[in-house]
Amino acid sequence: MGNRKADTQGPGPVSTPAPPLAGAADTAPDAAELGIGRLRPRILAVAAVLLLVGSATGFVWHGRTQRLDQAAALAVQRVNRLADDLAQTLALAQVAMAQTDAHLQALPPATSLAGGLRGLDALATHRAELLAALPLPFELHALAADGRAIDLAAAPSANPGPRPPYPAPVVPTGTWAVGSTQGPPDTRTLQLLRPAAPNTRGVVAFAIELTHRALQDRFESDRLPPGGSVVLHRVEPDGSAIVLARAPLVETQINQRVQGPLAQALAQAPSGVFVAPGHLDGVHRIVAYRRLDGDAAALVLAYGVATDDVLAGWHAVVPGIAAITLLLAAGMAFGGWRLDTSLRLMASSRRALARSELHFRTLADNLPDVVVRLDRQGRHLYANAAVAHATGLPSAAFIGKTNTELGMPAENVARWMACLQRVFETGHADRLEFSFAGPNGETHWESQLVLEPAGNGDAPTALVISRDISERRRADAALRASESRLNYLLRSAPTVIYTAMTQGDFSATYYSPNLQELLGWQPAQFIADPGFWLNHVHPDDREALLLQMDQLPQHGEAVLEYRFAHADGRWRWMRDAVRLLRDDAGAPTELVGSWIDITDRREAEAELARQRNALECTVQRRTAELDRSVAQLRQANQELETFTYSVSHDLKAPLRGIDGYSRLLLSDHQDRLDDEGRAFLGHIRQATQHMGVLIDDLLTYSRLERRDLTLNPLPLAALVDSALVGFQPDLAARGVRLDIHIPPDLQARADAQGLTMSVRNLLDNALKFSATRQPPHITITGTRTEDGVLLAFQDNGLGFDMRFHDRIFAIFQRLHRAEDYPGTGVGLAIVRKAMERMGGRVWAVSQPGQGATFTLQLPEAR
Repeated sequence: MGNRKADTQGPGPVSTPAPPLAGAADTAPDAAELGIGRLRPRILAVAAVLLLVGSATGFVWHGRTQRLDQAAALAVQRVNRLADDLAQTLALAQVAMAQTDAHLQALPPATSLAGGLRGLDALATHRAELLAALPLPFELHALAADGRAIDLAAAPSANPGPRPPYPAPVVPTGTWAVGSTQGPPDTRTLQLLRPAAPNTRGVVAFAIELTHRALQDRFESDRLPPGGSVVLHRVEPDGSAIVLARAPLVETQINQRVQGPLAQALAQAPSGVFVAPGHLDGVHRIVAYRRLDGDAAALVLAYGVATDDVLAGWHAVVPGIAAITLLLAAGMAFGGWRLDTSLRLMASSRRALARSELHFRTLADNLPDVVVRLDRQGRHLYANAAVAHATGLPSAAFIGKTNTELGMPAENVARWMACLQRVFETGHADRLEFSFAGPNGETHWESQLVLEPAGNGDAPTALVISRDISERRRADAALRASESRLNYLLRSAPTVIYTAMTQGDFSATYYSPNLQELLGWQPAQFIADPGFWLNHVHPDDREALLLQMDQLPQHGEAVLEYRFAHADGRWRWMRDAVRLLRDDAGAPTELVGSWIDITDRREAEAELARQRNALECTVQRRTAELDRSVAQLRQANQELETFTYSVSHDLKAPLRGIDGYSRLLLSDHQDRLDDEGRAFLGHIRQATQHMGVLIDDLLTYSRLERRDLTLNPLPLAALVDSALVGFQPDLAARGVRLDIHIPPDLQARADAQGLTMSVRNLLDNALKFSATRQPPHITITGTRTEDGVLLAFQDNGLGFDMRFHDRIFAIFQRLHRAEDYPGTGVGLAIVRKAMERMGGRVWAVSQPGQGATFTLQLPEAR
């Protein structure tokens, strides 16, 4: 190969095969075998007889099959040779017809047919000499429309006598029209017609006549007597065939129509081999047939070899072999086997020798590897097609040239010649690796040089097979890198990988190298001692561990935790994740698992459990203290609410008196008061009314805590509509835009009075803080969520800072002066208290100047 450059690797030695494994030692018979000891000689004798009979039968049958195969191959070879001769004859006739067509078309218009054909006399004489030398000579005639036949080429000695006129010909199609065999035996001919090219001389067709005697002689020369036969057929449209010529000649079979095996074979393929049981004459033959190609497809040659002739020798040796087999049953068993083996090897060698060169060429030309043959001087004698893809040069450019002449660098040439000379001198195969810069870029090759034995005085040659190993080199590099990464990971990882047997002590077959860092043991210690693993498991964990391993076939995998002895004597907790591998049949094959040291985790879990127990004790103590504090607080709140209710109820009577007397003063003694006095009385009345509202709110807040609530499914749309009735005049007077979006089927589980009170307070709050907007806008929306039902009240009012979110829901807490926005500071506290009692909650979202949205959340009624 040209244009190569040296690789860093030199040629390597040929690898030697590993020695065969020693067979297992024979075992001595035990006591159970003694009972059949007397029968053993007979059994061995019968076995020897059966072996000899079987070997002899196989040998005999193999010889029969081989002879039949050889006969079939010979029949194929000879039928192809006869078909080629006949095709050559027809091809030469077509050439002569083409010349005649060209001559006729070149004649002047006034030339008569006879005159025009006279110009072909010299050519006809030359053709006759040529045709006489053919294996199948023939006569060529031009046919006029009236049936006259003009000789274009004839062999007078083959068919003497005057030529009778042909009947008016029917011009055939573009193929040969094959006639029947006609005439008496001495002058019998086979006629084939073919149309002439259009001309003005009246020639409509050409006819060739094959003499039956010439066909008969040609067939006889190739026939294998005594039972062989050669037959020329004409295939009919219905699939049958007409016998045109036959050797040996049987007059009654000429022009006879035949059916059967030949017709069936032609329906399958144009050529082949079939067995004819008694075809034509009752003789069993192996028949090779071939249908001519192209426009002569109507002709079929069949070459038969008599089966009895082929097997005559075989039949002769069968009785002798049978007799020898019966007489020398025991003594000839080994000899018969050797004889059969030798015969098969001899037959195989003969076939291999006959086809070796053809096989070599076929194989080499279709191999992807580069195959060349070199002489002792390094000159190329052969190069297969793959060399063109590898080098960019055609294989023909290598023939007769050395690597130096092909442009290989001198350094590479020296390496090649040194390797080549070693092969020629030692006779041993050698190997060479090199790099090559070709049309496909930088590639790496491995060449195997083998000495070819010389025969018949020929000089020895060397066969070189070169394979592109670029992909393998890259794969090897990738594999080495992968192995390096894997080794690094296995050494640095905290997890140990292992494989083990599936039975017994589960002895280890592999442990990753980081085992020593984990437990201080060497992997070889586990592998050398089958019981090493189990013997170092903590005695308290061993029984439970074995129980889990016994259940592994049912579950396929398990995660085990147990204590294992470190090399320094400490016990370490190990987490062992193991899986059982099975083959395609489901049988267990191997255990694969991973180890990790979980001692720190187990110690941390123990410490965590201890702290959890301590924490639980602390929580229980603190919970008891909190329960006592909650009970005390609940009692204090109840007492406070009772006090608040009592005080509020008791304050209402004096307030009614103050309000009543101030109203009487204004109505009955107004003329005795000046303007300032009347103003003071107005302030007194306003303060008492505000105090009355505040006391009512306090009573309402107190009643929420004291009374029992009844939780029922409440339709929110209807409840909101009912609450809005009392607000309609105020809504209309202020021009409030009110939007309500509540599904009619939306229901909440709540107390009707508590929810109505909450809705009214939120509506009042929205009206109060959106009064300065034009127009005020309030939106009430009901939605369903995973957490329950939401009822939101959104306004476009003053809004507030979210820093004061919790403050606005506290009792008596206000963000604005009462003079600006009237109120008691109890309404939102009532809403929150009601929601808490009903198992819901309330919250608000707002920004200063952007309005506010207050949302109630309650359980949905299912």
